[in-house]
Amino acid sequence: MNLMTPRHLGCYELDSKVDRIRLHKTAHHLAVHPLSENISHQHNVHIEDVAEHSTEIDALTGLPDQSGFNKKLNLMMRECQIKLDESFGLILFDFDYFNQINSNHGHFVGDQILKTLAERVQRVLPQEVFFTRLGSDEFALLIPHTHSNAYLIETYALIHQEISRPIEYLDQIIESNISAGCAIYPRDVTDTMNVVQAANIALCRLKLSGRGGYCIFKHEMQIEQNVIAQQFNCARYILRHNLVCPFYQPKFNLKNGQLTGFEALLRWYDQHNQLQLPRRIQNAFEDYNLASRLSEIMQLRVFRDMADWINQGLHMVPVSINAAPVEFLKDNYAELLLDRLDRFNIPHSLVEIEITEHLLDEHGKAYISRALNKLKHEGIRIALDDFGTGHSSLTRLANLPVDCLKIDCDFVQRMEQEKLIFAIVQSIITMSSNLGIDVVAEGIENVHQLELLKQQGCEIGQGFLFSHALTPTEAKALLS
Repeated sequence: MNLMTPRHLGCYELDSKVDRIRLHKTAHHLAVHPLSENISHQHNVHIEDVAEHSTEIDALTGLPDQSGFNKKLNLMMRECQIKLDESFGLILFDFDYFNQINSNHGHFVGDQILKTLAERVQRVLPQEVFFTRLGSDEFALLIPHTHSNAYLIETYALIHQEISRPIEYLDQIIESNISAGCAIYPRDVTDTMNVVQAANIALCRLKLSGRGGYCIFKHEMQIEQNVIAQQFNCARYILRHNLVCPFYQPKFNLKNGQLTGFEALLRWYDQHNQLQLPRRIQNAFEDYNLASRLSEIMQLRVFRDMADWINQGLHMVPVSINAAPVEFLKDNYAELLLDRLDRFNIPHSLVEIEITEHLLDEHGKAYISRALNKLKHEGIRIALDDFGTGHSSLTRLANLPVDCLKIDCDFVQRMEQEKLIFAIVQSIITMSSNLGIDVVAEGIENVHQLELLKQQGCEIGQGFLFSHALTPTEAKALLS
């Protein structure tokens, strides 16, 4: 949808041969003169098959729209059911970060670029391929007589070559890229999934690992998708039935055995009264709404426990709370946390936020930096969890207000047998000491690991050698 009208724009001219969008201004008004070749007639045979009414034609591109796509898809499926040896391919694709073009140049220019790119693709496609715009920057290709992945890949390469050619606009070069999910009917269809779902699962799988390119559906993807759906449903069940229950993993000084803090860990009891761990719902922490709701309840219950212990006059130690990366997708993480702390009158010095090293590779780095610096300014400690397992650079580490590095439990458990891992652990401890940063070893399970860490100068640790995660009542007893 155009959010800008011609009277607010320069005069845009599109020349599809050189793929150049030119801007001209007139004295009193601005008008649009699209000069790009109208090639919708090239596939009139296909359009007539499915579009008896103009409502089935996309107004911008002249391609069949979602309704036309659905009709053609049903027709092709019926043909495959009649001819048992027939099959067809489906490619769903959208443009990577196309919203940036709309933001930088306006929706009108974005629309004209979409139109130009659609025309490019239309020109090179074989006559029998059915090309549609599903909406926004989402398109689909129905490819008859597709029996193997090779034809899907060949078709993707064809459209990618056209779309990746740059467009010139106001002396700027605008480049586009796409992400595509592919499937074949009836090969990839099951009783619980249709071909569109299969292609969409492949597209989602591609985007999880990074945009750009194509992904062809495999049946194990459906299994993974089902696991994700089950974990989302489990998280919703936990929230709906108010089951969040914090447990507390003690941290100890490795030299004298003194309690130095707790790490708050999310737990819940299932319908069989069995204690469950967060890995049962790990994919839910990649969804902002679920992760933020779980985090809110967890924080409130931890702060309630802390307030009770303080009011009872117990000798308090700092408590660490984990933050999921998606919680920083909105620029209010610090404010929400501080508000909850103030509700319970918890001293800021008693709280530490643990972020994972992988968080540093996520989008929203400005939000992350602002939130962490604000929390640090308010007296809250910042710990970097699972250090050494991601890709963060020492430069980024130096630029963040980190108070503590946590050595991943996998390193601690492997360092006895693997010299390289032991060297990494040594380096982390030495670097932390030189930077004046605390270091905590996770997952200490035996005396040999403990002695190795002490020899290298690690002062704080946690793990089953000392204690399992404690209920609030058990943690209170330890404080006593």
